[in-house]
Amino acid sequence: MSEDINKLQDINWFNESANEIFNAIKKLTYYYLSDSELLNLSLYDTILKACIKHLTVLENQQIKILMQCLIVLNNVITKTSIYKKFMKELNRECLRRFYPSNTKELLLISDAFYQLQNKNSDYLFRAIRKLSSKSNKLSAKSLVQLLFYLNLTDVGSAINMFEVECQLEEYMPDLVVNELGIIARSFFLQKRKIKNKTLMPLIIKKVFQNINNVDSITLASIMKVIRYSDCIHCKIEFQLLLKSLRDIIPNLSLQCLIHIAHAFGSLHVYDEILTNKIIERVITQIQSARLKDIERIIYSICTIAPNTNYYTDIYKKLIKEITTTYTTTRANEIEKFPTTFIRILTFLTMKNIYIPELIQYIFEPSFIQKVHKNNLKLITNEWLVLHCSVKIEMPYYQGPMLNNDMYKYLTKKFCYNDDVYRKDNIIKLKTEIVYLCKTKLGINVYIDYILPHYPSREIIFGMDKYNNSINIESILSAMETNTIKSVKRNVLGHNDYNGYIQRQLRQLKTIGYEPILINENEWISYTQDEKIKYLKQLIYQQT
Repeated sequence: MSEDINKLQDINWFNESANEIFNAIKKLTYYYLSDSELLNLSLYDTILKACIKHLTVLENQQIKILMQCLIVLNNVITKTSIYKKFMKELNRECLRRFYPSNTKELLLISDAFYQLQNKNSDYLFRAIRKLSSKSNKLSAKSLVQLLFYLNLTDVGSAINMFEVECQLEEYMPDLVVNELGIIARSFFLQKRKIKNKTLMPLIIKKVFQNINNVDSITLASIMKVIRYSDCIHCKIEFQLLLKSLRDIIPNLSLQCLIHIAHAFGSLHVYDEILTNKIIERVITQIQSARLKDIERIIYSICTIAPNTNYYTDIYKKLIKEITTTYTTTRANEIEKFPTTFIRILTFLTMKNIYIPELIQYIFEPSFIQKVHKNNLKLITNEWLVLHCSVKIEMPYYQGPMLNNDMYKYLTKKFCYNDDVYRKDNIIKLKTEIVYLCKTKLGINVYIDYILPHYPSREIIFGMDKYNNSINIESILSAMETNTIKSVKRNVLGHNDYNGYIQRQLRQLKTIGYEPILINENEWISYTQDEKIKYLKQLIYQQT
């Protein structure tokens, strides 16, 4: 073999024919597989340079074999000085030969460029764009391949994904569960929700039926797209899927478990057995968990878990991990992902949990400066939530807070003016309640923002001790806008209020209000007379 290598190094490749160079690259591949250290980088560089001018005379099959060899040699050819130029010429030649090809060949050559890790491949971009334009003519397997390659280009923004969803619904019997993972990953990475109301339940059902054959990567991808697509319409199917996951927890990676928890937290579906098994695994592997993992598990249990001693103990364990590492082993992670750190503290406020040491740390001007770097746009709503929550529920706190400029910027940025611009069901419901209170119950109501970190207007009314309506508009309107105007949703799995709603109710009570919640589903099912009776019961029962 050493003699053959010496011969290769002694040849002037610029004087050799296309076939000689082609055969030399095949030999290089064989030698590389035998011992990747045998050859000098300069030899690869020289042969590739000589190959460029012969690409046009190689046969189609030779081009395909050449690409197979290059895939094997990819780790070394990427280090050559000629690599970028060679790949540019190879792309050009493949476009000339194979771009007019059939679907099978388009995908075959696309796969070769993918394996060559040629991120800026002109061929790959144009082939995927061409295939995307006729996605309705692709077979099930070809469509899955297309969705896989979409993540490598920006073609996805131009493709009609709803049309793809309808095709996937039709092809569902032909797809295996791991292909669903590829599909889910494509939707998630392109930030495209699955809007087809029939498709997502079919995906969940397929995973449920193949639960013992699904791997962690596939399941994590599907959980991501379930969360991102806001699958309120398939909560029952999702709840059944969660039950089926209970027994396979030991087989799943920690990352996968975190994505499962993140999904059921977002959909507000509580499965006690599954939740507790995931938490126990997280606590066992807490030191290897990322800060982002801790954030997501805290979000999930704060959002859906009931208030019990078990979960209180879990919060303590998670908090201990943070308080003992935030200036040591996790310091670099916190510096790199400060928003993740503040989200943890914000989510804990849902359960009325405050850690003064950590709150003081993140509100230090030096820490905030590292986050926004003189660009207030980098300061997120979490800072406002924590600032207002601390003011309401930690009156003894004397540490640093947001300065006035930051506070004003955030209250202005996250004020949605919901009554003016939004036309959703919540605004319709509020408008109807105001009308009935004024015209049918004779109650003076006032609409205003009470909690700056909850940027939606509240319906407010006042009652004296005899349950007579009193005018409170003059009191509240005199208070400065975007300040806390102080006057002194259900989870599937259990019936307590939780998460953001729990925090909002608690904080409204703290500043002197008596919150009255109206169930939207009940409200829309009532006649007008029933709505009036319903309002009377709620108002006079609590006042």
